[in-house]
Amino acid sequence: MHASVPIAQGDRRCHIIAYYGISGSSSNESLLSQNNDIVGEIFCYASQYDSEPVLLCSDLNVDPAKSSAVVQAVSTGGWADLAIESLLDDRVPSSTFCNHAGGKPWAE
Repeated sequence: MHASVPIAQGDRRCHIIAYYGISGSSSNESLLSQNNDIVGEIFCYASQYDSEPVLLCSDLNVDPAKSSAVVQAVSTGGWADLAIESLLDDRVPSSTFCNHAGGKPWAE
């Protein structure tokens, strides 16, 4: 999904792209490969907005450090993983992999 909102004086936009990764990608190489292909295409698509901010909000269903598409995009310097960046500032991002009803991580 892609949405955008006006920013500044309304002459620029902030783009928000949402993607829910393929379930099972963290434990299945074939699904991980498919997921990486899709994520790579999303980064290519989002790159067309290089003069405007883009937020890619996602649950990749895999550790971003294990996603070749994310690692490659971040390595260009044009993208940042804000959850990781927050750790550098001694802030702890909210867990996105917990069963909040029981307060336990899904993968223990």
